[in-house]
Amino acid sequence: MKFKNKNMIVSSVLLILFSLNVSACANKNVAPTPTEITPEKSAPLAVTDLSKRADKIAKQLTTIKGVKVANVVISEDAALVGITLDKTVKGDMTNNIKSEVDKKVKAIDSKIKTVAVSADPDIVQRITHIGTGISQGKPMSEFSAEIQELFRRIMPK
Repeated sequence: MKFKNKNMIVSSVLLILFSLNVSACANKNVAPTPTEITPEKSAPLAVTDLSKRADKIAKQLTTIKGVKVANVVISEDAALVGITLDKTVKGDMTNNIKSEVDKKVKAIDSKIKTVAVSADPDIVQRITHIGTGISQGKPMSEFSAEIQELFRRIMPK
């Protein structure tokens, strides 16, 4: 009987040790760490399309006599146009050129219904800054307040 009890105790101890060994060596299911998804840096398709349209208009506006440089920003169906004029342009010529720019923008891009044109160096610089930011992939929403303010300054009601 003593031998049977000893055998049982030894068997029980071995069974416990074996169970502990098996459970300790089992693979632990660790939840995978979530992978960080970084958004693409490219501009949305709509913004890219607006930039292409604006570039096309700006290039064609420099063919107008007296326009040295043109910068264009398109927002929905409106265009902000900043123009740098030749030094030979004086007085009423500026208004005539602005009128010609307005007509040409609408002729180049039929989706544009409103055109705000300025030859003021400060406004031209701000329009250039906005256009550069958009072409670098910054969201249009980042500039919406400034675009609205420029429209109000150029075209007061």
